Amino acid sequence: MAVTVRIMFSVLIIYLGCDHCGDCRPEGKSKAGRSSINRYLDQTEMNDVLQINDYFNNGGPVCGRRYVVNGELRREVKGDNSTDDIDDDSDMDKILGGGFATYGEFPWIANILYDNVHLCGGSIISEFWVITAAHCLDSGIKELYSIAVGDHTLWKLDTHETKYNVDSVFLQGRYHPGSFDYDIGLIKVKPDRNGRGIKFNAYVQPSCLPLDSRILAVNTQMVIAGWGNTAQSGNQSVILKKVRVPLMWHSECITSHPKVITPNMFCVGTIGHSVANGTACHGDSGGPAFSQTPDGVVLYGIISFGNGCRDTKEATVLINVSRFRAWIVSTIKANSKGIQAFMPIRRNPF
Repeated sequence: MAVTVRIMFSVLIIYLGCDHCGDCRPEGKSKAGRSSINRYLDQTEMNDVLQINDYFNNGGPVCGRRYVVNGELRREVKGDNSTDDIDDDSDMDKILGGGFATYGEFPWIANILYDNVHLCGGSIISEFWVITAAHCLDSGIKELYSIAVGDHTLWKLDTHETKYNVDSVFLQGRYHPGSFDYDIGLIKVKPDRNGRGIKFNAYVQPSCLPLDSRILAVNTQMVIAGWGNTAQSGNQSVILKKVRVPLMWHSECITSHPKVITPNMFCVGTIGHSVANGTACHGDSGGPAFSQTPDGVVLYGIISFGNGCRDTKEATVLINVSRFRAWIVSTIKANSKGIQAFMPIRRNPF
């Protein structure tokens, strides 16, 4: 929004201070002198405005859109019925109780790699920025991180899969390694030689961020997705999985995880029910929890922690993205140049 205001202001000031345009003389300059815009913006700012205008005019992305409705369904292991983890031939699904996603069903999901091995999930929020859990980024060497988008099958290169190097990582300032609160981080994708970031297509799209911090209704259906283990000692899911889970009462969340839950968190799941109802466990960290709204799919939560894939007595805990919208926007603005700061628009912005 700050960028939009800036562009509007730079246009409006052309007229200020003069009743007759034919007689305008900016600060004594001749008509051949600098324009009003250039008087108020230095060259770097002008370049930013021009790049952003060009970006918008050439179809800047709209967030929360899905183009692939009936993609190719790939089963993880032979004999798996693709709907649950009960009596499967192999213990390979991290999203416990869920089914397999179709390719392109969740185009905003990112695979965060460390030394070319799957580490965490993440969500694309713009051409240059991916959001995830801070604990996925709080140790290790920055140069060994990379991001795969358009990914579906971990062991093979998918048709629309592309890998990007990481320019920088940012952890929320109040996060401390080993803690649970403020578990949110941002990854900036390294621009290519043309200064561009993630390339969007039907299989790679940004999700929307919440517009405000209003609390969603209890039992709101959320979808979580990721790769990972059914048990903390198990193997990763080869195929992207998904599960639909309800938003829980905050009091239930606190009961499930005493002395840990803060206002920055919320819980999803159905405590005490069959694993077929779905949950997330060790390895899905950083992945998205999202819900469909009239103006697109919105990222409401980031998977933070739980107490094991098969422990349905305890809820899956997520970081509430809406609580950190101001931090997200300010961090992106402070560490971006030109179009790097541009955030996708909503289908129905008002």
